[in-house]
Amino acid sequence: MAAGLEIRQQRNLHLGRWFTLAVLIAILAVAGWFGYRYYSTGEQPPVPIPAALAAVNPDVDESTIALEDVRKHVVSTEQPRYLSIPSLYIDEARVFSVGTKANSELDTPRNIHDVGWYEKSATPGAH
Repeated sequence: MAAGLEIRQQRNLHLGRWFTLAVLIAILAVAGWFGYRYYSTGEQPPVPIPAALAAVNPDVDESTIALEDVRKHVVSTEQPRYLSIPSLYIDEARVFSVGTKANSELDTPRNIHDVGWYEKSATPGAH
């Protein structure tokens, strides 16, 4: 081997590069954990509810509805009368026709145990 100049490349890993690498690994680990939890259980992280939306609405009636009142609920033949979702333990919730408020928000029934059907939407069985 001939004598001469020998050049070796030397890598300098600065503190900033190590920090960036650590942050990227942490982000990937957290994303992987939430991805695994969502994939295995369908669980999503909680979404905070703004305080304005969580405020108590005095117009909402939270009282339970007597079975007699549920049976007395009458609507026209082309409108839905009850909504039942057995997997959610909802048995014959009364359905009321609702429109929009003056500010264009969708209106809701007054009782929390009732459901609304938008008056301008298609009805069950309509094409």
